[in-house]
Amino acid sequence: MQVLSLILPIFALLVTGFIFAKLKILPEHTAEVLIQFAFHVAVPALLIGVIAQEDAEKLLNLPYIAALGGGIAALYLAILLGALYVWKQNLGPATMLALTSVASNSGFVALPILHATLGHKGVLPAAIANIIVVTVFLVTVPLLERAHAEESGERETIVVALQRIALNPVILGTLIGIAWALTGLGVPKMVENYFNLLAGALTPCALFAIGMSIRLDALRERGAMIIFSSIVKLIALPVFVLLLCQLFELNPLYTIAAVVCAAVPTAKTTIMLASQYGQPEEPVADTISVTTLASTLTLVLWLLLLAHLYPAPFAT
Repeated sequence: MQVLSLILPIFALLVTGFIFAKLKILPEHTAEVLIQFAFHVAVPALLIGVIAQEDAEKLLNLPYIAALGGGIAALYLAILLGALYVWKQNLGPATMLALTSVASNSGFVALPILHATLGHKGVLPAAIANIIVVTVFLVTVPLLERAHAEESGERETIVVALQRIALNPVILGTLIGIAWALTGLGVPKMVENYFNLLAGALTPCALFAIGMSIRLDALRERGAMIIFSSIVKLIALPVFVLLLCQLFELNPLYTIAAVVCAAVPTAKTTIMLASQYGQPEEPVADTISVTTLASTLTLVLWLLLLAHLYPAPFAT
């Protein structure tokens, strides 16, 4: 019952956002405004405020990185090779299929969920997951550059892509928090209160906006590859990561965080790469929509399973 009291409000926020969008109670672009506020203000405030207070040695959790990062890397490579040599796809579509199947929306979905269910203890593993996802994007950019090499028009160079990623508010907030923590100076109470006030808006803004963004019509548009990506993203990847967590003997808190970060929907930034490198945007957009919609059920099931396996972190 205690776990349900944590999970059901999260689900209710998503449903509330969806209902408000369908009834057109709020202006049309409300979701975009909320997303921009959460992305550029609330998320960095939470990351800086929490990570800056962590001990430096906690920032490099190799078993956690191996479990989550290893699971993502293994499935990414397997899907990429399968798409290239079994399904005979070109490099561009094969790369996008691999990316949409494993790239988690860890900054905008996993972070508020872990913060809501585990408190401040869930923020650091979510921040590390963001860095892992960025690494996947860094690997993807050269592949898409090569796939797009023979096409005309201007392309984003790897250097420009790296600069844009480095200035991403989620990554920038994580790096500032890490740099602050490494100084060992601590966070003054007034500054901590300031960050906490901003960070308090993250969960309601993010989940409400995600609910408003859900597209039911994507269910009619998806094809076999979209179904495949969605199953991998919401079921296969978190199962694989959970097994790796057992293998590397992660503690319950980091195991929960790793599985949640693996089980959240496909990152919305994947569609930016598709657009930038001339890949079809519709399958990517539909995969994002389908995984976002389906995750309202699968995430609840994953959280219930994790609470059954590891009840202690949910109770504190």
